[in-house]
Parts: sequence; C-alpha cells; structure tokens
Amino acid sequence: MPVNSSTTVFLLHPTQQRTGGEIKANDYLLLRNFIVKQLLSEQTMSLVSLIESVEKELIKINKFSGDYRWLLLAVKLDLEARGLITPIKTHPSLANSYEITSKKNLEKMLALSI
Repeated sequence: MPVNSSTTVFLLHPTQQRTGGEIKANDYLLLRNFIVKQLLSEQTMSLVSLIESVEKELIKINKFSGDYRWLLLAVKLDLEARGLITPIKTHPSLANSYEITSKKNLEKMLALSI
C-alpha cells in the first residue's frame, strides 16, 4: 500500500535526551529498507559505505525531500534507537561500522509499511 506523500515519521534517537526529528514516510521507508537489505547481505557496513551505496544505487532513481546524507544518518540512528542495528568499533581511530542486532526483527520490519 503506497504511503501518502504528506505522511511523516517521528524518529527515535539512541541518546534519550535528544529527539530524532521527523522525515517524510516515503524517504524513511526507502532508506530503512535499503539499510536493512545492505546489512543483511554484507553483515557489517560502515557509514561511509552506506552513503556510497546510496549514491550509487538510489540517487539516480529517487528524489529525496532533503539532503540524502542527513536522511540516511537520521534513519540509521532511528534503527539504532530501536535496537535493530548496533554500532561496532572496528578500530579506535576509524568511524563505526554497523551490524544487525536482530535479523529476525529486521526481516519482520521489511514486511511492514508505515
């Protein structure tokens, strides 16, 4: 079922003192599903790799309602706050990579729309 273009999603933030903001539901679903599918196939992935994958695979065919990098980061933080992905420190001087916390929950999430 298509999501109304005016529908927004309120995001969670891993730090409970902060709010995650809100984004258009279409952007959320597209990026959420993209992140989940990437992590299911790659097991772990850095934020830089996620951004590069979005640039290669989504930017040419999708128009986002804002800066896609900010939107990707916001959705990634939302998935962290929901306990679905976990940041893992690969090296003290490198940026975090991310892995799936609960593959079963992520697969259920892919089947859901907003």
